[in-house]
Amino acid sequence: SARNLTQHPNAQQVVMSLERMSINPEEWCEFLNDDPECDMVCLLARGKSFRLELRRWDAAATTSVDEATWFKVLDGRLVLTQRMDGEQVSSTTVSRHSGCFVSGKLACDVANVSDTVPAFALCLIRESAM
Repeated sequence: SARNLTQHPNAQQVVMSLERMSINPEEWCEFLNDDPECDMVCLLARGKSFRLELRRWDAAATTSVDEATWFKVLDGRLVLTQRMDGEQVSSTTVSRHSGCFVSGKLACDVANVSDTVPAFALCLIRESAM
């Protein structure tokens, strides 16, 4: 993976902690499910410098990430593509139960690999100073 995916003093430790975390679908499905009419983001917690969200990407959906974010894929597969000046710098696929960090220093698109089923991830986002 590209350097910017791990440029943070504690990025790898947080990723490893997220990967070790076991969350049963019954525990998170009540907040988000595969119904396209449901919300795509559920705020689980917020602190002074972070927020914890549960996110859904519908089939073939893509969103942009511009903040330092740790991901743990709960179901499905996501592709994280970083760009600089419009050119792709790196692309990393993150599968179910795996984690990844995006520094927020480069433009990053997060896409659901599947064109038939949604993907779900737990996202720990370091909020920018205001």
